[in-house]
Amino acid sequence: MRRTIRMAVVAAAGGLLATASAVTGPAAGASLRLSAPTRAHVVATSGTSITVSARSARNATGYRLYVSSRRSDVYVANLRRARASSLRHTARMTVGGLRYATAAYYYRVAAFRGAHRAFDATIHTAYLRPGAPGGARASGSAPTYLTWTAGPVTGYRIEQATNAAMTTGRRAYTVRSLANQLTPYGLAKGRTYWFRVRALNHSAVSGPSATVRAVISTSQQALRVMTYNVLEGSSAGQVESGRRIPSWAARRAGVVGLIRGSNPDVLAVQEAAAWVGQPQGYGGRRQVDDLTAALGGGYALAATEIPPSVHKYRRTGNYLLYKSSAWSPTSTPGHWDLGDGKWAAYQVLRSRSSTARVLVVSAHLAIGTGAANDAIRQRETNRLLADAAALAGPAHLPVVYAGDFNSDVNRNHAFDGPGRAMRAARVADAEKVAQTLLNSQYNSANLYLTTPPAVDQSIDYVYAGAGVAVASRAVVLRLTGGRFAGVIPSDHNPVLAQMYVPY
Repeated sequence: MRRTIRMAVVAAAGGLLATASAVTGPAAGASLRLSAPTRAHVVATSGTSITVSARSARNATGYRLYVSSRRSDVYVANLRRARASSLRHTARMTVGGLRYATAAYYYRVAAFRGAHRAFDATIHTAYLRPGAPGGARASGSAPTYLTWTAGPVTGYRIEQATNAAMTTGRRAYTVRSLANQLTPYGLAKGRTYWFRVRALNHSAVSGPSATVRAVISTSQQALRVMTYNVLEGSSAGQVESGRRIPSWAARRAGVVGLIRGSNPDVLAVQEAAAWVGQPQGYGGRRQVDDLTAALGGGYALAATEIPPSVHKYRRTGNYLLYKSSAWSPTSTPGHWDLGDGKWAAYQVLRSRSSTARVLVVSAHLAIGTGAANDAIRQRETNRLLADAAALAGPAHLPVVYAGDFNSDVNRNHAFDGPGRAMRAARVADAEKVAQTLLNSQYNSANLYLTTPPAVDQSIDYVYAGAGVAVASRAVVLRLTGGRFAGVIPSDHNPVLAQMYVPY
């Protein structure tokens, strides 16, 4: 007597069931029961194909791989929508003809015995392999920085060595997507280094670019840069996210504590033009003056605008403070009109411990969502870049841009006008090229919420011009149990970058 036993294999997809049949009876016995394949894993990828291997299934005579860019397509009920490999006698299968993308592909493996199938219970994820970057260059001997070109990717790995074979003195740098320039740090002046670039698509790694050589002719000076939108004092009493904004006097201690705790060499400040006390106007005291005084004698305020102690004063809202024991100002402070009622303050600083000089900029761009407002910010950024190039170019000065750019690259890649302008000028977002990230999950704008948003969205940036290296980037905030305790200093969290400028 023959009887058919049906066994259910649960698919990891919405509770769907895949049934596999095995014929059993006096002649066949339980030994002919078909089992599901296990331990499926990717063994090779290309830009158009995925190869998977799995542990052999008991009593299987063939195997097939199913792949799709949509997870639901590899549910058992929808397999006709997925691409399938040919039926293979061994548990190693390839699906080709895939379209390259940085999005995930989903796959699962089935074992066959005649008309019967048993499915791997897990839906797995894989990524196609990107092409090797092209056009790798070690640009400029003073300073050295790397550039390259690549298609859609999620990041890069830059490999460094002290010999052309890339076998000695090896070091690797991680660069996140939307960056096309890296300035390595820790290089020794007078030494020769070799570099190559690999593209990353999540876990898939490309082959290497051509190896490029650089002889280092500069040293590097450490520079800690913080940008902080401290929220205009005139906002006191307004409501944000259901909370009434306290006075500047109530918030000042929190702002000062975050700055002192981070110990920046340079502080780019936005929204600090409000009047503090009386009089308001000529002879008055700006919020930034009050902040400078509260920080004590360690920080000096750059003379980027005519102060209220002088007739025909003006207030742009953007300021630069610097640690006077470590840096001194040159005779080139001022501000630029970016259009649309927006400004940028600038100052060239000279290190007191070396001959390093750097142009530092504090900017605040237009607010507003959508493509039209983002186009405005892109125009403002292009104006900023042109003004900075006119000042820094003739003197070959490195440039650091910091401020509230009001554009979030992580949330909406399509509308990142400032980022598009910066990348076109080979200026790197510190978050994308920093080797260490701290508190990167937190947004730079906390919206005055007691529990700050933590979805890695930043509208406050530190940007590094070519030749400026970035070791680390941090969002600075003090929380208790994941929440702000007491008065929230500002509706923005400061952003801090450890940088190195050439000299």
